Amino acid sequence: MFLTRSYLLVPALAFTVTAAKAAIINVPGDQPTIQAAIDIAVFGDEVVVAPGIYTEAIDFVGKAITVRSSSGPVATTIRAAGPRDSVVKCVSGEGQTTVLDGFRITGANNNGGPGGLEIFGSSPTIRNCIVAGNLGSAGGMSNEDSSPAVINCIFIDNTGVGGGGMDNRSSDPMVVNCLFIDNTAAFGGGMRNIFSSSPMIVNCAFVGNNAVLDGGGMSNSIGGSPTIFNCTFFGNEAALDGGAMASTTGCHPTLRNGVVWGNIGGGGQIWEGTAGATIVIYSDVEGGFPGTGNINADPLFVDPAAGDLRLLPGSPCIDAANNILVPAGITTDLDGNPRFVDDPDTPDSGNGDPPIVDMGAYEFQGSPCPWDLDGDGNVFVTDLLLLLMDFGSCNGSPADFDGDGCVTVMDLLTLLGNWGPCPGSPCAWDVNGDGTVDQTDLRLVLGNFGPCDGCPEDVNGDGVVNGQDAAEVATHFGPCP
Repeated sequence: MFLTRSYLLVPALAFTVTAAKAAIINVPGDQPTIQAAIDIAVFGDEVVVAPGIYTEAIDFVGKAITVRSSSGPVATTIRAAGPRDSVVKCVSGEGQTTVLDGFRITGANNNGGPGGLEIFGSSPTIRNCIVAGNLGSAGGMSNEDSSPAVINCIFIDNTGVGGGGMDNRSSDPMVVNCLFIDNTAAFGGGMRNIFSSSPMIVNCAFVGNNAVLDGGGMSNSIGGSPTIFNCTFFGNEAALDGGAMASTTGCHPTLRNGVVWGNIGGGGQIWEGTAGATIVIYSDVEGGFPGTGNINADPLFVDPAAGDLRLLPGSPCIDAANNILVPAGITTDLDGNPRFVDDPDTPDSGNGDPPIVDMGAYEFQGSPCPWDLDGDGNVFVTDLLLLLMDFGSCNGSPADFDGDGCVTVMDLLTLLGNWGPCPGSPCAWDVNGDGTVDQTDLRLVLGNFGPCDGCPEDVNGDGVVNGQDAAEVATHFGPCP
C-alpha cells in the first residue's frame, strides 16, 4: 500500500534485531489487564487481548510493541475508566512500530481534553479499530505534533469541540481507508485540521457528520491544508458554512478525484473564508467548482439513504478521474477492491492510460449481477419474464449472458443458476438471513476472517472475509429492504 514506501525499512530492521526476544503476552491469560501487559512488555513484544470489555485507560509509555485483539473490534472493547481521561494514549514519542490493532474504543467523557485516542508528539500505527461514542475537546482522536498512520478504521458517533471524529493540530497523519460517520463538533464534524496540519487522506468517506458552526465533513483553519485523494463527502451538514468542507485563514486544501454531493451548509458544498483557497481537480462537486476535470452531475450512488455510496452503472464518476493523482502504491478502493477497473459501457472521460480511475472512495467493479435484468438487486420472476420476452433474439439483448449473440437456453440456465439475491445487494449484509443487519451479522464476519469460497460472511464477494466486509456490515445496520 501507499504507506509501505516510507514505513518498510525500519520495521524490517527492528524485526531482525529483536525477533529472538519477542514474546506474546496474553490478556487476561498472562496479565489481568491490557495496561499490566504493556507495563511488562519489551521492544517487539505482542500483547494479544481476548474478547471482552476492558474498562481501563491504557498508555503505551513509549514502547514499540503491538497491542491487538484476537477477535476484532466488535468482540473486544476498551472502555474509558472514568471521566476526564482519554481511552488510549501515545504521548511518549511512540513511533510507527507502536501498533494498536482491532479494538472498539469508547466511553471517553473528557470535556477538557482529548476523547478516545490521545496522540501527542508521537507517530503510532492505529488500524482496524472502531472509535465510537467518545466525548472530548476532540471527540474520537486527537493528534498534536504527531504523524500517526490510521488505517481501516471507523470513527462513528463521537462529539468534540474541534474535530468530532479526528482533530489534527500541527500534525500530518496518513489516513487510509477510513469511515467518518455521524460525528459532531463545533468545527469539523468529521475532521478538523488546524495550525498547519497537512494530513494525507486516501480512500475515505465522510458521511452524516455535523458541525454546529463550520465544516460539516471537514474544517481547515490557521494553515490546515490536507491533501484528499479519492474520497467521498455525502450527507454532512454545517449550521453555518461549508456542508462538506470549510477552509479559512491561509488554508490550501486539495481535493483530487473526489465526490462531494448532498451536503448542506452556507456557501455551498465547499466554502472558502478569509484567505482560504481550495484546489479541486477531477472531482464531482454538486453545484460545480472551478478546476480542471471537475463535473457537476448526480454521482448515482447505489443507495445513499442507507449509506451505500458505491456507484451505479452509468454514473458520471466512472472512468472520469485522473490516474496521475492516485498516490503511488494505492491499488485498491475503500472496499479493498481493485482501484483501476475499466467499465466497457462508459466512455473514458478522465485522464491517463486506460483503465481510468473513478471519482470517489469506491471503484465501480462492473455489474456484479448481470442476471438482474430489472436492477432491483435480486434475480427473480421479473428477470425470468424479461429473458423470455427476448428469447431467440439476436439483437444485442442484455439477456445474452454468454455473449454468443443470441438469447438461448444456455442464457436461461445461467439465469436460473443465479436465482436469488445478487451479491452486494443490501441484504448481502444480513449474514444470518434474519431480515435485519445488526451486531449478530457483524460478529459472524469478525469471527470468520480469512479466505473463503462463497461464504455469506464474504459480503463484498472478493474471496476473503476481512475488515472491508466488517465495515460494510457495520455501516448498514437496520432492516433489509
